[in-house]
Amino acid sequence: RSAITSNGFLYATSCPAASACISVGSYENENGTEASLAQASTGTAWHTVATPNPPGAEYTKLYGVSCLAADACTAAGYYLDSSGNGHPLAERWNGTSWKIRAAPGVTGSNNSGLFAISCSAADACLAVGATRNLAGTTSPLAETWNGRVWRVLTVPVPSGSTFNEFLSVSCSSATACTAVGSTGMGVTPTPPLAERWNGTSWQIQATAAVSGSDGSEFDGVSCPTSGSCVATGTSGTSDGDENALAEVWNGTSWSVQPTPDPEHAVFTNLYA
Repeated sequence: RSAITSNGFLYATSCPAASACISVGSYENENGTEASLAQASTGTAWHTVATPNPPGAEYTKLYGVSCLAADACTAAGYYLDSSGNGHPLAERWNGTSWKIRAAPGVTGSNNSGLFAISCSAADACLAVGATRNLAGTTSPLAETWNGRVWRVLTVPVPSGSTFNEFLSVSCSSATACTAVGSTGMGVTPTPPLAERWNGTSWQIQATAAVSGSDGSEFDGVSCPTSGSCVATGTSGTSDGDENALAEVWNGTSWSVQPTPDPEHAVFTNLYA
């Protein structure tokens, strides 16, 4: 919950320096409309920074932010139009103000949104999320920023799946990004989703299934180098319990790492 607005929430934070952080999210304004929210910290205090909302938007959220410097941040999210259709949203911070940068939707989709973003350079950002077509199939969404425009990337999906979404992304360079999330493959146990962007195309990575689980998902990922990632999330059991999940990428394969759960816990999740 936002410390400044009593009805606001902050979903993501990026700190390029100890005395420079930007957090983004949303809040309910005086008209009862969900609007975008951004707050900045100088290391000693937080203050709200005005963010624009798309004209006519009835619901706006910023879910992810990535800052290369105190005056160079990019945020990603989505908004709903007056018909209830969802559209990707991207905004850029130059140290003085936020400005919307048009993020295209997906042809044939009536609901798309961005949930996370990672920028390795001023002209290299990757934002990820999900898009749903008119038939109701949900697919992962990825868009790249080249310093001038956003463009939609083609993302493969696991064979036989009808639901896939990206929930987090981490880029160690413009040609080394990993996006993670969840997939519905109709098999048990369902593994979490992980895909790799090499600057040209996406490749699905085989993730490790958790013994005794009926399904797992990744909610966060961090990749300090092209050959090293840690992804976290949750793994569910057939009796309804959920356990914390962590897997490590060593440049060749994903493997499960043991994670402790609090004593007597029946629901544990690592989100980032």
